[in-house]
Amino acid sequence: MATTHDRENLQRAARLALTRRRVLGGAGTAAALVAAGLTGLRTSRSGATAAQDVDSLTFWVISPFTDNEDAPIYEALGRYEAETGVAITLESFPPASFRERLTTTVLGGGGPDIASVDSAWVSGLAASEILTPIDEEFGLIADQFFEGPVDTGAYLGVQYAVPWYTNNVALYWNKTMFQEAGLDGPPETWDQLVEYGKQLTTDDQYGLMLGTAGFGPFLWFPFAWQNGAELISEDGTEALFASPEGIEAWEFLAGLYLDEGIVPEDIKSATESWDQYFAPFIQERVAMMMTGDWGIRPIREGAPDLDFGVAPLPVGKEAATVIGGYDLAIPVSSEKQAAAWDFLEWFTAQEQEPILQAYNRIPARKSILDSEYATEDPFTQVFIEQAAVGRARATVPEWSSIEDQILADAWTAVILGQAEPAEALTTAAEETNALLAE
Repeated sequence: MATTHDRENLQRAARLALTRRRVLGGAGTAAALVAAGLTGLRTSRSGATAAQDVDSLTFWVISPFTDNEDAPIYEALGRYEAETGVAITLESFPPASFRERLTTTVLGGGGPDIASVDSAWVSGLAASEILTPIDEEFGLIADQFFEGPVDTGAYLGVQYAVPWYTNNVALYWNKTMFQEAGLDGPPETWDQLVEYGKQLTTDDQYGLMLGTAGFGPFLWFPFAWQNGAELISEDGTEALFASPEGIEAWEFLAGLYLDEGIVPEDIKSATESWDQYFAPFIQERVAMMMTGDWGIRPIREGAPDLDFGVAPLPVGKEAATVIGGYDLAIPVSSEKQAAAWDFLEWFTAQEQEPILQAYNRIPARKSILDSEYATEDPFTQVFIEQAAVGRARATVPEWSSIEDQILADAWTAVILGQAEPAEALTTAAEETNALLAE
């Protein structure tokens, strides 16, 4: 007798098959096999068996992992070949062109057996029938990873990617400027963020750095979640971010510039790159900024003598931060999916955490909390500890347009004085609903 779980799986498979036929119009043998549930992923559950079936796999990774011939990833793949007999052919591409290259190649019937994908891409790639569902396989190990990164690999309740490494946003603070202002440490609450920001703001320096365009919504997400807001409904059909809680958080963040005056005019010139955003902090014209672990290296290189710290974000009703990072997935065009899964399981296991540590990246596994790596660097430690309260952005295919266009334009309009905060966010929600309804 079929169980409720079995019936739900069959119903979901039918929905997925219908979606895939609608998206692809029947293009590609591999896509048709996935829609029919015939990927071969479940034909093998041991690395040894998979190794007998294939002798090589192709792995596409973003170029920062292959910046020199001695990069740690090469040694790791050599170990995998020695253990299993399966050689991994590694190909790398710049992050900016990776998604388009992957999509075009897979829809053409080619591409890798394993691909690294930005966590923000998964829903769009899944909806476009680029990635293979891995529910059954991943379900056996899902509890080993932080919840936020796991969520980034899902779309419409189906898992399409394994979390690889994660990052999140914390608060950077200039210790010297704080000491000169008579402050002992970083703010821990929203009220303290405003209070300390005012104490740190003088004629030629400011308390906090923010930016326009996409920086606005990206840094607002943690405040929205901390205030009890959600971004998109669970079924992906409605914008929820313009709730009273979301508007309150939006007004609070915008008010740090518009009302409290603790943010410099540099906010208007920080529109495209993190370098623009980092500059006032590196130049010691602002005392605080919010960013991820990718900010550590530019500061150390641009101002090696700057005495700074990293702290958790100030907390509202609850702690929360926005996460990013990369996941690993199996494209539908791969003809070696069972072996590809065995490699993914090996590559993301606890024993392989030193690979990411060598790149100063944070593995998405919960086990990292109890590792020596978590306490070696006080900066990295903060990001690792915050991973437990990290949350993923909405997993709808349209999310890139919502964040990078609709919300970014709304934030810029607010900062430039072209719209009131509540009005701008409400309009953004209406535009989002119209996009989701298409």
